[in-house]
Amino acid sequence: MFSDTVTDIAGLLIDRGDTVSVAESSTGGLISANLLSVPGASAYFQGGSIVYTLASRRAFLDLDRARVRELKPLTEEMVAEFARAAREKLETTWGIA
Repeated sequence: MFSDTVTDIAGLLIDRGDTVSVAESSTGGLISANLLSVPGASAYFQGGSIVYTLASRRAFLDLDRARVRELKPLTEEMVAEFARAAREKLETTWGIA
């Protein structure tokens, strides 16, 4: 059974015609798993990646390396960069990291 919160989010995304992409690091796929736990997730979930290492970030996200070097790991700013890159990479309405 999936949580009411995820079901509510899925309903809003579907109603609005919005799409989501995900870039996860320390969450290891849990965000994607929750979004995909709702039947019909393909209507809004476009894909995601676990970018736990530098190699995976370079392979799956188009990050501004100079900008990322300036940021501390696990900060709001770093997460925002990952989310932006995920959104741009898959051309979705929303990027989540």
